[in-house]
Order: sequence, then structure tokens, then C-alpha cells
Amino acid sequence: MTSITEKTLQDLQFPTVLETISAICNTEIGKQKALEITPFREKEALMDALMQTSEYVSSFQNNNAIPNHGFDAITYEIKFLAIEDSFLEVGGFRKIAAISDTTNFMLNYFKKFDDYYPYLNKKLRKYKLPRKSVV
Repeated sequence: MTSITEKTLQDLQFPTVLETISAICNTEIGKQKALEITPFREKEALMDALMQTSEYVSSFQNNNAIPNHGFDAITYEIKFLAIEDSFLEVGGFRKIAAISDTTNFMLNYFKKFDDYYPYLNKKLRKYKLPRKSVV
């Protein structure tokens, strides 16, 4: 694929689009990651992303809508896990457990509905389900 020059991105108001996307993100990490989006350089990656987007949008129109998959930020809790002799409050453990449970549920969901969401499931196949909950 042809690369897009910085001037072209400015003409297309790409930074403004990224700021708009960032503004509707729920977490600070999401806001930052949205600002780091760059155009695709490989056609195959672009087509996979477009198909994933199409599957997500079509989920609102069919009877297998993708379940709620929101996450709370756990940056603070993760930092504490790396510090020896530190402890987390019960709420921190519950947030980590909730993310673990939601992730496992979503991995199973996309595996079960591979016929509806083959591209989303393909993206998630690299992640393995743990046998038990993390917490």
C-alpha cells in the first residue's frame, strides 16, 4: 500500500479525528491509545480491521448482539502487584477479578459464535483461557 504523507493526514484532519475518538474513550489509557492510532500500512491488516468493524456493527442488527464488555482501569492495581510486600484493597482485587471474568466470558462468546464473528474470533484465538479465575 502507498504510505500517506504527514501533509495529507493534516489535510484530512486526521489529528482532529483522533482527538474526537479520544474524547469518547472511558479510560485514560484508552484516550492515550486513541491518539496513537496510525493509518494501516498493509492491505491485509486493513481488510481484517474493516471486517472486524463490520462484524461489530452488524452485531447491533442481529439477534446475537455482543454482550457488554466494558472494563474499569486497573493501572493503579497493576503497579502495586509489582511492588514486593505491598497489598491491594479488596476493591482492587474485585476489579481485577471482574476483568478476568469478563475477558474469559468474551473469549468463550466469540469462540461459540465464530459463525457470526469469524474475524473477531480470529483476532482473539491467540489468547488462552485460564482454567480458573485469576483471583
